[in-house]
Amino acid sequence: MDRIQLSVEQTQNTTIPAESKSNRWFGDKVLWTFLALLVSSVLLQLWMAGKFRGYVGDQSTFISWMQSVEKVGIVKAYQSSQMDYPPIYPLLLGMLGHVASSLGMQVQPGQWLIKLPGIIFDAGAMIVMFVATKSVRPAWRLAILSLFCLNPAILFDTAVWGQIDILDGILSVTAILLVVTKRPLWSGFTFGVSLLSKFQSILIAPILMVYGLKVWMLNKHPKLSLKILAGAILPFGVFVIWFAAQGGGIVNMFHDSYVATTSEYPYLSLNAMNIWFELFGTSPGTSDATQVIPSVDYKLIGLILLFAAVVYASYYIWFSAKDVGETLLKAATIVSLSFYMLATEIHERYIIMALIFSMFTMLRDQRWAWFSIALTLTSFWDMWTVVYSTTSATADLWMVYLNCVILIAMFGLSNRDIVDSRRPFRRLSRKPIIVRVCIAVGTLALAVRSFMLLDSQPDWYPWLRFVLIAVGCAAAIIILVGPKLGRKIFVGATVTALVAAMAGPLVYNMDNITIFDGGSGRMSHFGFRGGGPMGGSVTNRYGNFGQWKNDGNFSPPSGTTPHPNGMGGLPRVGNSSQSKSK
Repeated sequence: MDRIQLSVEQTQNTTIPAESKSNRWFGDKVLWTFLALLVSSVLLQLWMAGKFRGYVGDQSTFISWMQSVEKVGIVKAYQSSQMDYPPIYPLLLGMLGHVASSLGMQVQPGQWLIKLPGIIFDAGAMIVMFVATKSVRPAWRLAILSLFCLNPAILFDTAVWGQIDILDGILSVTAILLVVTKRPLWSGFTFGVSLLSKFQSILIAPILMVYGLKVWMLNKHPKLSLKILAGAILPFGVFVIWFAAQGGGIVNMFHDSYVATTSEYPYLSLNAMNIWFELFGTSPGTSDATQVIPSVDYKLIGLILLFAAVVYASYYIWFSAKDVGETLLKAATIVSLSFYMLATEIHERYIIMALIFSMFTMLRDQRWAWFSIALTLTSFWDMWTVVYSTTSATADLWMVYLNCVILIAMFGLSNRDIVDSRRPFRRLSRKPIIVRVCIAVGTLALAVRSFMLLDSQPDWYPWLRFVLIAVGCAAAIIILVGPKLGRKIFVGATVTALVAAMAGPLVYNMDNITIFDGGSGRMSHFGFRGGGPMGGSVTNRYGNFGQWKNDGNFSPPSGTTPHPNGMGGLPRVGNSSQSKSK
């Protein structure tokens, strides 16, 4: 016994030499592989930034902001240039302008220097991913790091397009990771900085709020919630004091960055491959203020659907059987993808946040790797078609269907975490009658919509619309009855409901594509926000929409009224003389 105690004491008193620790660390193959990935990614992005002009419209807007901040400062710039980003990125642009001027360099659209901030942010995001994966087994860790560092969608967004969606995306993820590691004050601070970078970061607010409320209810103490709130207020307080010291302007900043920006482009979709892009026969260029029924317009429907998704994510956070990290990352992924898929006025790049969250969710659940790969495919190709002016309702619907499948699968897998719960709320979570009612009502609504779509073309397989409405109604009833009919019947009915719901819009668009290609011109869609990256005409199968000049200015087609605030032919709401980017 004494010999065992002595052995334990010797083991506890034994220390590993510093040199040995250092050798183990720097000899780690994962570390060296990551450094190779990091350097390769940065060099690749620098090459791409110089090789491809990208979306010069956004880049020209950023340069105008940079010049305003450089000349009059960040506070007065909000009064003169009508910037619609929160202050952090315009402030960094002003710093870039000062550095470039001091080095005798000129920042121009289509060149690598204006894209440099996004490349730097992406390098920082890679480091965050490396730290976050330290507890993952080496082989899977290398796979995740490779997908993240060399992700085509993120590389294209930063190095070609010239955007910074990686910034608010990685800050939002970091805020979630910090609250998981019990650093609520830093989590709130990071969330505040993220919200000062881009307004889309507001999507993780309900995630943090619901988790804080859950901890409060279980521990009978609001300490975590108060720390998150205090941390979030701190960066805003700094900017409020700064703007006040410079003579005001904080109201203009809040209005332009968080209020006016939510209705600049009042259309169903701005090239976002979501449910509003032709899925139900709705042209993406339709105003979202169009009323479907009296007092109910498309925008309201989108907000209701998004609210329902947020409610589900909150329900999932409360009742999930998984650990906190996995639960919050999955909930954040669902909310961010639901925002992209269900709301109106969505840009194509808004899917980047969902992509980033899905790759971090891979750390906890390997099944979500399929979602990351699929989102990489759809987001990359969507941005490619926009920049190179080839967005087409006839050729790009596959992205809409794939994105819908991804979102539905996310809801399905996350719901299993609730159904399999072994926590005190098990009895409630095992009987999600509300979820079944919502799915049944949604299935019935989609079946009715499919019938209406096909009824508008009665000469094209007239029997099909009756089959779809019958199948949809039967599937809705079976879903509502639920597990009483057996698991196989329930799963089969759910799959049948999805097929029936998607078949109507699919065959409707197939018929329209055939007719459109035949020359009758039934479809009234158009390719908007085309970029003309090489300075050429913005042209696709819907016609000529003007030309991007080498200086980054947009020249509308002859015989049309120019929209100085519009993006590729779509007018922005407002009277500002400055172009805006969202």
